[in-house]
Amino acid sequence: MSVNVELPSALARYAGGTKFLVASGDNVRMLFEKLWEDYPQLRIRLLDKRDQLYPYFVLIKNNVRLSPQELCDIPLDDGDTLEVMTLAGGG
Repeated sequence: MSVNVELPSALARYAGGTKFLVASGDNVRMLFEKLWEDYPQLRIRLLDKRDQLYPYFVLIKNNVRLSPQELCDIPLDDGDTLEVMTLAGGG
């Protein structure tokens, strides 16, 4: 099973210089565990000390925003797209 992963430009340097990756996993957590094997620097950029996604990132699966509470349990299918987006602040 292949899932397309899109990273923010700021994280591309920690993923071999690319924003676009292909990974596999039955759910979101498994997919990221496999990515972190190849790109360990991504883990410390995405997760805090409690292994929670930093609040300035959101995950989008097939154009639907995932809630942080659901991350581990969200199943993935072949051909899914998972996008990591950075929230912008300002005022």
